[in-house]
Amino acid sequence: MSVTVFSKNWYRVEFLKPRLKVQVDVASQVHRGDRWFVLRDTISGNVQRYSWQAYQLIGLMDGDHSLHELWEQSADTLEQDMPTQDEVISLVAGLYQADMIHLNVTPNVRDLFQRQQSKADKKLLSRVQSPLSIQLPLLDPTAILDRLCPYLDRLFTWKMALFYLVVVSCAAVVGLQHFDALTSNLSDRVLAAENLLLIWVLYPVIKIVHELGHAYTVRRYG
Repeated sequence: MSVTVFSKNWYRVEFLKPRLKVQVDVASQVHRGDRWFVLRDTISGNVQRYSWQAYQLIGLMDGDHSLHELWEQSADTLEQDMPTQDEVISLVAGLYQADMIHLNVTPNVRDLFQRQQSKADKKLLSRVQSPLSIQLPLLDPTAILDRLCPYLDRLFTWKMALFYLVVVSCAAVVGLQHFDALTSNLSDRVLAAENLLLIWVLYPVIKIVHELGHAYTVRRYG
């Protein structure tokens, strides 16, 4: 199947002059031999990752040149890897929905981008329904991961996985043996003042370690 370079909707967007917002930080990283560019909104904490080909166009977004001019400039650089007009529309739509670019759009362009006006309301509702899932942007963990990765890499082995399974299995057996004692009068014990205080102290620590586990895994496996 042949790929069509041109789009029937290009006339709607070719005049737009996108510009990255000042609060968007850009960092490059190499994963499995390929260079990627990570865009992070320092205010909202939103993160988007793009290939180096996509960033050839994103990096040109200065608010002074039209999207058509940017497409032609990127085509001169990328040559056979140049994006199609539909791919450019999807790229700009993604950046627009992520609120990472300044863009004065007309109603028909806004409809083309299919921006979801109820996104913020749904996000707020999900937070109310699950208060433990509230996300607060704190800091970029890259420097921490750079220090920890050499040590954590030693834990990702088959021996450690086997050791983990043995420990968890033993804990499960012991828990079943003492099931009645563990579950008896559970609500009163959990809601006791000293236990509530202990939960408030321990939960942030457990949450930080848990999230760093996600961050390390993503860093290790891309």
